[in-house]
Amino acid sequence: MLDFQKAQETLQHCNALGLRIALDDFGTGNASLSYLQKLPAQTIKIDQSFVLDMLNDPRDFAIVAGVAKTARMLGLEVIAEGVETVGHLQLLETLDCPALQGYLFAKPMPAEAVPAWVKAFNILNYIGNSTPPRNNLMDITDTGLLGAHQIRVQESVQYLQGKGRLPERILGLDDAEHCHLALWLNQLPDRAALPVEVDQLHHRLHQLLRDHVDPPGSPQAQQLAQALLETNAQLMDVLHRFLGHPHVR
Repeated sequence: MLDFQKAQETLQHCNALGLRIALDDFGTGNASLSYLQKLPAQTIKIDQSFVLDMLNDPRDFAIVAGVAKTARMLGLEVIAEGVETVGHLQLLETLDCPALQGYLFAKPMPAEAVPAWVKAFNILNYIGNSTPPRNNLMDITDTGLLGAHQIRVQESVQYLQGKGRLPERILGLDDAEHCHLALWLNQLPDRAALPVEVDQLHHRLHQLLRDHVDPPGSPQAQQLAQALLETNAQLMDVLHRFLGHPHVR
């Protein structure tokens, strides 16, 4: 990159040989947007520093979503680095990012172990039946923020059932103002006209988890998991009815 013209010419020669070029760690350091325009690359790899925390920080999510959409418009393949949980996989699926890399699938292994791993690989081993159901609300936005909210609720329920860990940035007093759902709501064209129940139910989701003191897996935690699901279902129902009203569409 110190001699950009030479790098550009070298990569063009590589393309002429039939080689495909990937820009690694995109979004950090020297990997800037201008390279998508000037370098003959076919693939970009979104840096894991954005992917790892996209379920906890809607700002990282926005960066990943923006890069994925820009790449698609330019006809480039996108690979997301740092995929470590099923939640990452589910959320990247909503962004139409099918090429994933990370410890969810495998950690570094000796070369002789690779053929057996490839032969045994089955994507269903990673996603199973855990993909959250899509609903009509997903049709009114292409940001995937609502999908991120649903995944975070799902992970919270699994935590209460003793099957995982609680998502980050959900217990703070201001987290309800800066979470994925809050960002999604703030982008609605008629935000001020939302029924008051939306904010009440949204804040109740956070408050239920803040008030939780019983150990995960206990009967009390199981009851709280059910209350969380019911509250979120009520919230989605209110949103669905509001957004389905003719004057909003």
